[in-house]
Amino acid sequence: MAGMDINKRLQLLRSLILNPVNTWKDLMRKPLEQKNVITGFYLPGVLVLGLAEFFGMILSAYVTESVLYIVCFSIAIMAGLILAYFLSTLALKYLLKSFENETKANLCAQLLALPLVLGYLPIAVMVLFRSMFFLGLLSFYAVYLFWAGTQKIPGIHKEKISLFGILAVIFTVGIHLLILFLVLSLKTPFMTWV
Repeated sequence: MAGMDINKRLQLLRSLILNPVNTWKDLMRKPLEQKNVITGFYLPGVLVLGLAEFFGMILSAYVTESVLYIVCFSIAIMAGLILAYFLSTLALKYLLKSFENETKANLCAQLLALPLVLGYLPIAVMVLFRSMFFLGLLSFYAVYLFWAGTQKIPGIHKEKISLFGILAVIFTVGIHLLILFLVLSLKTPFMTWV
């Protein structure tokens, strides 16, 4: 699937939303290349969320900080998301090894990146338009999409696949929350520094 254009990417994400089980089966049989997943799906999703955070803070009546602060905080959000993704990938690989599975790295990359991008989009709208905070609830569907993907990983015994899925969700959500709290704890030092 090298050289996917934007229409094919959007079609894949649409298919994942509407029919996750069959889409994950197809993706596990013919996985995307890790480079294409990161540069074609994940990094654009992070950029959209970072830009939404920037413009959301600019448009917000409650944010009175300088533009430099807003730029630095938006970059910190994007860096935190990228760090959380790579830490989650390492945790997922470690978890797969503990379940005696030698799955390829591109399967782990697509298993994490595609649901995360779909989870970031409602958050991006929510931070852009602060009054639409209820859209954040749509991000929970991304957790289900991730779990559904863990249930289609080849090579894990059927009796252990549910436990694997639960642990993978706990690790990934835990890492993302930890990084989020770390970035939010830097908010006050950013204010005094900038």
